[in-house]
Amino acid sequence: MRHLAWTVALGCLGLCAGCGHPKPVATADPAPVTVPPSEATPATGAKDPVAVPTKPGDVAANPSSPDAPKTDDMNLAPGVKHVPSGKVPPLSKQGWHRSKMSSLDLAAKIDKTFWNLSGAAADIRSQFVLPIGSGQMKLDGKFAGDRFSLSYPIIEGQPPHPLRIIVIGNGGMMTEFHPNGGKGAYSPKHSFKPGGSMDGADVLAKWPTEMPRLALSHFITGKDVFVPLVKALQAPGSGFSVTAEERTSTLSGKYYNYYRIHASRIDPKTKQSLAEYEILVDPIHFLPLTMRTHVTPPAKNAIIQEWAGRWTDLKINNSDFKLPN
Repeated sequence: MRHLAWTVALGCLGLCAGCGHPKPVATADPAPVTVPPSEATPATGAKDPVAVPTKPGDVAANPSSPDAPKTDDMNLAPGVKHVPSGKVPPLSKQGWHRSKMSSLDLAAKIDKTFWNLSGAAADIRSQFVLPIGSGQMKLDGKFAGDRFSLSYPIIEGQPPHPLRIIVIGNGGMMTEFHPNGGKGAYSPKHSFKPGGSMDGADVLAKWPTEMPRLALSHFITGKDVFVPLVKALQAPGSGFSVTAEERTSTLSGKYYNYYRIHASRIDPKTKQSLAEYEILVDPIHFLPLTMRTHVTPPAKNAIIQEWAGRWTDLKINNSDFKLPN
């Protein structure tokens, strides 16, 4: 198993009202791989992340809407069906060291970013190898204050196969699109009032198999997810060791600190890894760049979720946020 890798870039994102001019930042988690907008699956096998200089003019037009087949059911090159736990390599430690920021503080910054997210587009690659099925999927997100649209994968049906679920919010109302819904593919419009936090224990239990959906919970349930997740990871009896880490990279002669939340669970008897989670964010806005979830029970197949997002300035198209009648 080789890690999902895809170039992730940030331009001058306008993330909040009244916070002054947005800061230009160029960053990447996966190694510098040039991915054309028409590519249907994520590039794989790249080396450890390095910084990639990017300006708003460097990104392709409308990067969050690649030229993919226009279907609701996006089973894109599912590839490997199973990965033995012993074949999953550990996540990289190169250059990472403990941050002065706590894991909870870093999680709170991610949650806060989603509360203020406006003028940003995410072009996302998701790769998953789960007990119920596997696949790779192109997803996206468009965020303009109280208007947003996003997608996340689920696996269901006969036989089980990946499906893309779409969520649209506009002015305090929202709806969800389910490809298997027939005439009722769009759910009835209902109110969207963000506030509160998800149940941490429930988030932790579902994170290995539902991470792409849970990570965007602020725009699905209206509730924060990263602080509850970290609290659950740190709770007595969880078995996880959790740290906030940072790594310095240079860009145009300037230094930037990239941050990640890293959690690992080790078998106390065998000293073998049972699970390893990573949430890596950019150094300015604290937007997730790469999220990885590896659960590796001994002598069994691994459960793998990998998510990589390429963030750019949003070119607003009102039709992206139109709710069905």
